[in-house]
Amino acid sequence: MTRFGLCEAVLVDQSKIATVWKVKRAGAAAALKIYHDGDTQDEWPGVAFVQSCAGIGAVEIFDHADGAIVMEWLDGPSLGDMVHAGDDARASAILGVTAAQIHSNTTARNLPFLDDRIATLLMFKHQPHWPSAVSQTITAAQYLASQLIKKMRNIGPLHGDLHHDNIRKGPRGYLALDAKGLIGDRAYDLANAFLNPVGADDLVADCARAVRMANTLAGPVNTPAHYLLDWAIAHCALTLAWENAALPDVTMLSTLMRARLLCDGADTAIGEFNV
Repeated sequence: MTRFGLCEAVLVDQSKIATVWKVKRAGAAAALKIYHDGDTQDEWPGVAFVQSCAGIGAVEIFDHADGAIVMEWLDGPSLGDMVHAGDDARASAILGVTAAQIHSNTTARNLPFLDDRIATLLMFKHQPHWPSAVSQTITAAQYLASQLIKKMRNIGPLHGDLHHDNIRKGPRGYLALDAKGLIGDRAYDLANAFLNPVGADDLVADCARAVRMANTLAGPVNTPAHYLLDWAIAHCALTLAWENAALPDVTMLSTLMRARLLCDGADTAIGEFNV
């Protein structure tokens, strides 16, 4: 508090890796995020990403040091809250606009590579006890991911964790926060949104919703809907590799594959799926 010149701290949230406080900075509200034991894990490159946005489409970071960040206070609601309130279509539209804003303004450098993140999926080992349908679905996703990495298009700095709960409303409008920071195909930045928001399981699992979202996002980010879904498939499979469960649940992965086949232009997408 002394280091950053803050006062009036009120606890807001505590996650596995950090605690967030609402504070006063020069008489105005701000957010103080303190990482447990100073361990920022994989989020520190995201600070550089958000700073490079210079407040355009992303929260403004006022100061940072020693595993702590002081940033613009966003009262909310989040786009996740908007979805839970029944306006998924508007949330998707704002998500697309926000992605376009941060991608057009960031100049971040020296970020981790998307290739290295996807490598976890490509090295994901199949197990003999998996049913053939599970193995075939993951194999298809792995092949798709390998082709996407080889043929990346619009390469640039990425938020790395852009989804409904990481975009909140503040005095300046809806802004992205809590970035991871990557370099790669910008279509990947919207991949995680297809698995969100948290707590909207039935909606997220709806194939028609995935198609609607892809079509809504395609315009603002100037990217074909089926290509956004290709990256969503790759990311969904990546989450299975991260989880490394004894038997992966490929239900959502299959849903995204079906959605991709229903999109306009799906015949030109990479890979073939039997779902």
